Amino acid sequence: MKKIKRFIINIRPSYFKRLLAGSKNMSREEVIACIDDNRKLISPCTIYESFSIGDLKDGKLKDAIRKAVPENTEINLYSVVSLLMVTVGDAIDKKLSAPGGTGDSPQVMEALGNEALEQSVSFVYKLIEKDAVEEDCVAGLPVRTDGYCAREISEMLDAGRIGIKSNDDFSIYPSRSAAAFCLWAPLKKKKRK
Repeated sequence: MKKIKRFIINIRPSYFKRLLAGSKNMSREEVIACIDDNRKLISPCTIYESFSIGDLKDGKLKDAIRKAVPENTEINLYSVVSLLMVTVGDAIDKKLSAPGGTGDSPQVMEALGNEALEQSVSFVYKLIEKDAVEEDCVAGLPVRTDGYCAREISEMLDAGRIGIKSNDDFSIYPSRSAAAFCLWAPLKKKKRK
């Protein structure tokens, strides 16, 4: 199991501004100032591990992985899948629910949290991609999942170690958390002439 706490991510001002489109008009300078002012609220953590498909218990997660496989791709018990849980912490949730609200609008805080989560998932995917290359494989893009599958991933990875909890309704907390999987495929060897 690989666990990384408080890694550094870059919030992209242009994407942050795009998430705000229509709800708040901010200049680039205001966006950068807002990101800098609220950076302390973002505390990315992840836990991830790779398994063979045969190691997963039968259930909704295994079915979801099979459905995500492209038609012409074969998977078997030895195919590898990486499971990951990522969170940016609960500080944004706490700030939004605090009496008196926030100095920034809720839309700004939502956009900040969503962009931070997106960048965190991307960071972890790059690590998984590197692991796959070392094994002569390529990792497919992360497929986000929720509900029962998210709970199953959370239990397999013991996501409580990074502060992610599953609720009775199968949602995960903090709300800016994600569960995903990446299926690996072997690299095709070049044929000799």
